[in-house]
Amino acid sequence: MPLYLDIETTGLEDDAAITCAVTLCVSGNDHGAAVVRERRWHGEAGEPLPPAVLRDLVRYLVKVGARKGLGPLVTFNGVGFDLKRLYQALGTVPEDAALAEELRYAARENHLDIMYDLWCDVGYMASLNSFAKAEGLAGKTNSGSWAATSWTGNPEACQQVLDYCAADVAVL
Repeated sequence: MPLYLDIETTGLEDDAAITCAVTLCVSGNDHGAAVVRERRWHGEAGEPLPPAVLRDLVRYLVKVGARKGLGPLVTFNGVGFDLKRLYQALGTVPEDAALAEELRYAARENHLDIMYDLWCDVGYMASLNSFAKAEGLAGKTNSGSWAATSWTGNPEACQQVLDYCAADVAVL
């Protein structure tokens, strides 16, 4: 039962905040059909994830990612971005140190980073969009730079950013 993850932030700077995340869990039912469960994690439009939402997200990732029978946790550049940012965000609160270490363990033990694996296998990186096009998929619906700046204070744009993040997870 893979768990796919994508996050959006306020930018690429080291102090950029996580604004939202989408997870997609794919499992089978008793009849062999795929069951897809999407979860969206966010606070107010364009605001950083509230600490309680961040903790809930990471606990969910750890629950799936820390157990080999339930994973893997799948990302595209999770090593260099998504999981790194989540770990850093938890690191700002001392009482979250144990949860941050659980995330680190899950990332190390049961994580598949498609971009990183490609780089290790062939020696270069490619975009998620290039993977999608190679598989005949529609590809990305926008860009991370658009998502970082487009929704501050606008609930309608917030929904568009969440939909964009969910579309990225679906492509993944």
